[in-house]
Amino acid sequence: MAIRSILAAIAVTMSDMTLRRLMPQDADLLRTIRLHSLQDAPSAFGSSYDRELSFTSENWRSRLRSHSTPTFIDEDADGKSGGLATGIPDAADSSLAHLVAMWVAPEARGTGVGDRLVDGVVGWARGEGFSAVRLRVTEGNLPAERLYERHGFHRTGTMSIVTATASLRSNWNCLSVKSLPSSNERRMSALSAQ
Repeated sequence: MAIRSILAAIAVTMSDMTLRRLMPQDADLLRTIRLHSLQDAPSAFGSSYDRELSFTSENWRSRLRSHSTPTFIDEDADGKSGGLATGIPDAADSSLAHLVAMWVAPEARGTGVGDRLVDGVVGWARGEGFSAVRLRVTEGNLPAERLYERHGFHRTGTMSIVTATASLRSNWNCLSVKSLPSSNERRMSALSAQ
């Protein structure tokens, strides 16, 4: 019984979180969250803690200046973040965006933070007129795979190796952001399945 009460309290706390887009004045916050994510899940990223630890304040601010590459966090009323995700346009295909740098804090996993972060990037992509979003998942990260499947993503059947961490990634794609279910549609579908 005590474990259920604790989990319920965590779920209530995490459900009070709010998604927001980081701005250049949030550079120190981005640095803190990003470095924590690189320590927590080093194989999930194409960079390393040591590399990004050496970034200057200007490096962090510049990541947040561009309108075309938003970084979202999910935070509570006290400013504690449960995770982050970034959207970037594809360098070669103007109809394609990528969801990158996705990370959910260990204490926030399973509480809906990941769903809100994916919704934030997909909503940005939809609003900017992109027709598809692509992402990569470290092979064997089953909770992440389930999260992305809930949002309409599927494996492309191709793999890649991230040289910075030598981790194997499966490539995932959604065919159309316009056909992705919204968070309300997913909630209604889950309720009707019960």
